[in-house]
Amino acid sequence: MLESLNMVNRNYHFIKYNANDTANFIKVDSANIKEFYDINNRNFNDAVERALKRLSSKFLVNWQLVQTVAVNTEKEEEEEIYNWKKEEFVPKEIHRDATTEERELIILYESIVAEEMGFDKKQNIFLCGKWLEFTRNVCNRLQENGTNILYYYKSYDIVFHKKVIQELDKINQYLLISEERKDTKNTLNNVVVEQIEKNTKTRHDKAKDKLPPVLGQRRVNKWDYEQLELVRRSDNNYIPETNKIIDTVINHKTKLLVDAIIKYNRKQPEKLDK
Repeated sequence: MLESLNMVNRNYHFIKYNANDTANFIKVDSANIKEFYDINNRNFNDAVERALKRLSSKFLVNWQLVQTVAVNTEKEEEEEIYNWKKEEFVPKEIHRDATTEERELIILYESIVAEEMGFDKKQNIFLCGKWLEFTRNVCNRLQENGTNILYYYKSYDIVFHKKVIQELDKINQYLLISEERKDTKNTLNNVVVEQIEKNTKTRHDKAKDKLPPVLGQRRVNKWDYEQLELVRRSDNNYIPETNKIIDTVINHKTKLLVDAIIKYNRKQPEKLDK
């Protein structure tokens, strides 16, 4: 949805789950990439939901956030498709709302896996770069215990009535012709870039004000996450590196970098292992 609205570019989803490899490629601190997503994912979700609420207040849509699961179909030949990456036929996936039982099981195995990995909050799992490992382990547990859930995610269930949509006088103000839509998307992309840059500078300035100097050096307790965060945000590289990240995953003029990132890291196995 964010990509179709031009709020992010085609690199956004891949880099969200490959922060370390991307950090090697664009020469930034991987912690800055993880923080970037932690902050801006929330902001993007809030923006989308505010827009949906406005449409709802105009009696145009009804919507809710739902737990969605991707499940295997019956493994019959006509239900299989060819996966070019795996070079084999695999069952089709069906995406549907999770049942109450499935939602209960997801909560159960998320709790168990998080405890085994030593985490008590989802945010910490993401910030430590362990989210893919975490969800992979949860899905393995789900499949080991009798479900056919391949993976799961949150999605927006949005409904409208055709009679309302047909009343064009009521919604003309929301419709854009093709050229207007393109211009509006480009404008929106610029607004997103400018707002993230502004918020980055604000965080940088606040961190510099809060960080206590000691004899010309900054006092840092390596076990204190808040102090480490202040040190990172107050660093002179914080704004330039965040601008690099913005250019990589938000700027709509940036080309697709997925293949380049993968190839770059394959040539540097010692960094990949680390």
